Amino acid sequence: MTKISNIGKMKFFSKYLKPYKITFLILIAGLIVQQFCSLFLPSLMSNIIDVGINQGGIENPVPEAMATKPYRLLSCFMNKSQQEIMSKTYTRIDNKSIKNNLKSNPSEFYNFISSPESLNKKYPILKDEDIYILNDSISDADKQNLETCFSEAANCVIKYIIFSGYSENQTNQTNQTNNYSEINLESLYEKIDQLEKDGYGKNIENLQNINASINSTQAACSINKKIYADMNMDTFKIQKSYILKSGLIMLLITILSIIITVIQNYFSAKMSAAISMNLRSDVFQKVENFSIKEFDEISTASLITRTTNDVSQVKSFILMAMQCFVPPFMLIGGIIMALQKSVSMSWTIALGALVSAGIILIGLFIIFPKIELIQKLVDKFNLILKERISGAATIRIFGNDKLEEKRFTKANQELTSISSFVTKVSAFMSPILTVFVNLISLLIIWLSAYQIQESQMQVGDMMAFMQYAAMVIGAFLMIIMMIATLPQAMISINRIYEILGKEIYIKDPLSPLHFNEAFKGEIEFKNVSFRYDNAKKDVIQNINFTAKPGKTTAIIGSTGSGKSTLLKLILRLYDVTDGEILVDGLNIKDITQKELREKISYTPQSSMLFSGNIESNIKVSNPNISENSLEKYLDIARSLEFIKESKDGIHTKISQNGANLSGGQKQRLSIARSIAKESPIYIFDDIFSSLDFKTEKCLRESLFNHIKNSTAVIVSQRILAVMHSEKIIVLDEGKIAAEGKHDDLLKNCKIYREMFNLQTLKEEIVYE
Repeated sequence: MTKISNIGKMKFFSKYLKPYKITFLILIAGLIVQQFCSLFLPSLMSNIIDVGINQGGIENPVPEAMATKPYRLLSCFMNKSQQEIMSKTYTRIDNKSIKNNLKSNPSEFYNFISSPESLNKKYPILKDEDIYILNDSISDADKQNLETCFSEAANCVIKYIIFSGYSENQTNQTNQTNNYSEINLESLYEKIDQLEKDGYGKNIENLQNINASINSTQAACSINKKIYADMNMDTFKIQKSYILKSGLIMLLITILSIIITVIQNYFSAKMSAAISMNLRSDVFQKVENFSIKEFDEISTASLITRTTNDVSQVKSFILMAMQCFVPPFMLIGGIIMALQKSVSMSWTIALGALVSAGIILIGLFIIFPKIELIQKLVDKFNLILKERISGAATIRIFGNDKLEEKRFTKANQELTSISSFVTKVSAFMSPILTVFVNLISLLIIWLSAYQIQESQMQVGDMMAFMQYAAMVIGAFLMIIMMIATLPQAMISINRIYEILGKEIYIKDPLSPLHFNEAFKGEIEFKNVSFRYDNAKKDVIQNINFTAKPGKTTAIIGSTGSGKSTLLKLILRLYDVTDGEILVDGLNIKDITQKELREKISYTPQSSMLFSGNIESNIKVSNPNISENSLEKYLDIARSLEFIKESKDGIHTKISQNGANLSGGQKQRLSIARSIAKESPIYIFDDIFSSLDFKTEKCLRESLFNHIKNSTAVIVSQRILAVMHSEKIIVLDEGKIAAEGKHDDLLKNCKIYREMFNLQTLKEEIVYE
């Protein structure tokens, strides 16, 4: 198998996402919207607390309207340029002149008033005194200047109220209050004349030297609330309206987030199931194309583990990789939003992220060496379990239940011990991280308390900062976890890629040849030799013979002489090392495996039956076979006798691997399945080994009479089973010792003669 980098393997597996591009884009879009929702919710909550509760629902430090007294009062704490800005952006009106103003200056009023009645309803005090209304047509620059003017003026007003009556030696005192809701402007209204007389410089010259921590924006909004209350406006309605509006927005965002989450879960589940199915399907199809060589390299138990457990691991990793952009998005967005709330406490986020990452990295450093070991132990456990179940009868016969139980228990305990260790370390990390994140929250609250006291932060901002800090730390941890899980995923990716990327030993030709329509079925071995991988010598050497149509070619020899290997070479389960095998004059390497095997019916030495019934097992070789033909083949294979004894007949159930049948019954059904294919070439690998001599004789006669016009190659250790063959090949240590008919071999081949003498006992001759 060609070596490929980890990045190349991940690109290889990314192809499983390509059929789901639309689904992938839907998930990406949903994740983006969901993250925006998550980022906005803490700010909305902060606004409800700071603006809705603390500021009475007043968002803007610039009042939309003022009575004459507050207008004059605020002007006292503004310089001339600020007074000019306020004069330019506000229009003074009274109840008597509303209609005249509307007629003379409609552009000034049209945007904020539709009728005199609505103006009176909105500002009840207008019935008794003049008011100043903010023009809607002011520029953005004027709006910004106004906010600055009112914030500075409000700051001075608050200081003036708090520190009124101070002496020269009190200018550096630090007493202050953050409860601006208790401020009363009535006492200042009585001093307006004096304040106007004193002028701007005298009003603020000492106030600037006072070291007082005042939140100018919050102070201005609180003064605005007093201004609106003095105008007989419904401030409770303003507050209620703001809280309900913000709460409704939060509710809608939450509902949107829930809907997106449901949609994401649906599409994620659908896509993950499809990816998993496609991946398992590709692994299974690749395994189907394996030759015996590949199965020798990767055990069946390991193939099962890779198709199930490892596929699930890769599927989870692909889904996690889809969300790889979310943590950076959350990290950057959380940092930006947190800095908007407080720059001075940003170090707490960095501390939380670094320490949490350190805890995770220490834990992963401990468990990483165990993860790959778990996968290997799962392979080992599955192998022992498979052997224990499939070999249950043999184990009981030899009384090895205790031994196998100890073997199983040992593997189970090893797997449990390592898995338990990994789980314990992972479980131990979770409460540690939880405690540490809570400690970070306490640290943020402690530091925020001082800033709130100094009017450098509001309560809502503190709560939002805590949530953003949790987001940033969580995003940082997600990034660490994603990076950390990459090696774990690569273990499974490597194991699956070992299958999917494995170079197939036996391949079809790029430009295959095809058999003629008049197919005969002649098989010719020309100087064929074969050697297994890592073997020191050839298993079979320089084999030359021809199997003719309408004749039976038998191969006989001692155990390990290479008989079954020859049959596997014909089927291309292995490829020859040297020489060539011809079928109807064509090298089998020039024919596709499918076309070659369509011409051959093979009966293996070990009878493999599938769970189902007798009918379904016979139809494996010929799905379109009729019931009458099926019974005919069963009769040829001498299987009807025991089938008729069952009340279900051909519908008799067969358990896994035919465990509810005897060895002879399985072998006969296997023969019936092979001949039902009606192929021009039949290959039989020691098919009479489980039969008694009488049954063997009857079956042999009916079988070879049925296939007399086909090419038949039979391997057997019983001379009595092959002695009537037209050609008998005697193998000895991988070489042809002799070939010919039975009588000739008895005369000329010592090996054959010795085998015959050992096998032909008197009781066996009776059945000849």
